[in-house]
Amino acid sequence: MSCVRGLLLLPLGIISSGITSDMNASFALLSEHLGDSDPNMLIGAVLGLGISYAGTQNPDIYELLLQPLLHDSLEVASTAALALGLVYVGSGFPEAVNTILDVGGRFRFLRPASFCLIGCGRVAFNRR
Repeated sequence: MSCVRGLLLLPLGIISSGITSDMNASFALLSEHLGDSDPNMLIGAVLGLGISYAGTQNPDIYELLLQPLLHDSLEVASTAALALGLVYVGSGFPEAVNTILDVGGRFRFLRPASFCLIGCGRVAFNRR
């Protein structure tokens, strides 16, 4: 049941992608689930925020995603790395790259850690 509830947070981020209003209801709903103890809810909220703020390079989202990046669960941390890569796509933001590489270093021999590499590649995308 928690998988379904977690997946219901994802369309909320998709619907609100590209909205630049300060009164974004999806931001409030998704950020409230970042403190949830259920990994499925946390993954849905993290991906929803990543999709909703893709390409915005918003420093507030960076601060919000730091907590899930340091989570003990590999799935949550790697999904947060992917979401951070979506938010900072093409920016070359060095703090985001270093944070993502630290997460990838903790889980380097496990398969879902490849999301960390994808997130890092998105940040460095189209940079020379």
